[in-house]
Amino acid sequence: MHNLSKEHQELIKENALLKQRIRDLEKSEAKLKRVEKTLQETEMRYRLLFEHSPDGILIIDSATAGLLEFNEAAHRQLGYSREEFANLSISDLEVTETPRETQSHIADVMQEGRADFDTLQRNRQGKIRNVHVTAQYTEILGNPVYHCVWRDITERKEIEDKLRTQEEKYRALFNNARVALFRTRIHDGTLLEVNKRYAEKAGYSNVEECMAEFNAASAWADS
Repeated sequence: MHNLSKEHQELIKENALLKQRIRDLEKSEAKLKRVEKTLQETEMRYRLLFEHSPDGILIIDSATAGLLEFNEAAHRQLGYSREEFANLSISDLEVTETPRETQSHIADVMQEGRADFDTLQRNRQGKIRNVHVTAQYTEILGNPVYHCVWRDITERKEIEDKLRTQEEKYRALFNNARVALFRTRIHDGTLLEVNKRYAEKAGYSNVEECMAEFNAASAWADS
């Protein structure tokens, strides 16, 4: 009878342990489901950002420079279909660097961790595009990869070139004008710019000396 009671108590303890184990497993399963849900939501947010970014986003094989994954903007901004683009490597697009230089550049980024630079790429129609690249080393499932963001800056470069050309034309006209030209700061008469003719009329042999020494407001006050 005593043995039966002892066995009964042991069964009760064992049953309690099993119930506790079941509760622990249920908690672990619930926690695992929460983790899985969080991962799914994170993946969904990343995928939305990846696919809908206006910039090209690419994951590149650091060993071959082949394109492992890319978003729609990456192939559309260069005029390729997704299928065509998938069969290319960076070297097929790159204008500035040789394949060897590209591979060396990738190796530098993989070692240093990150780089920002401008380059030139050829699109499907053969036209050259200006591209700003933000590249960085990252790992996917333990494998090192070259992650890039490509931003097409061709229009910005064209505007900058036009502004630079206009500035050069203005500067040439200003400096070589036969009449004295100048700009001053209104409140104190400090010269902001003068041309050669103005410097000569002010008694200086060059523009630099005139800018450093001559005060137009004082000269006008004394005249």
